[in-house]
Amino acid sequence: MKELSIKDDNKKPMGTWSKRVQKGDVSEEIRVRQILNGYVINKSKNWKDEKGNYQYDDVEMFSETNPLEEKEKLADDKKIETLYKGLFGGLFEED
Repeated sequence: MKELSIKDDNKKPMGTWSKRVQKGDVSEEIRVRQILNGYVINKSKNWKDEKGNYQYDDVEMFSETNPLEEKEKLADDKKIETLYKGLFGGLFEED
């Protein structure tokens, strides 16, 4: 059996991210999977209709940026800002 060779560029670890929100019978989830040239984004929504049957809506798309990574970075920046203000009590704020 022949062995498939893989370029070194393809060996870097790829990431996955997800975020899920549920409110009542409605569940929404975003899953992001990193690929070589960007990200595959999968948006899913599940809910129960008036008759009690579950409905599903799934959409998959490509993006050059990771929408969940940006939100995580902004949340981390906000945590740092809050910590800084807590430590220094606004002593160094600019006017």
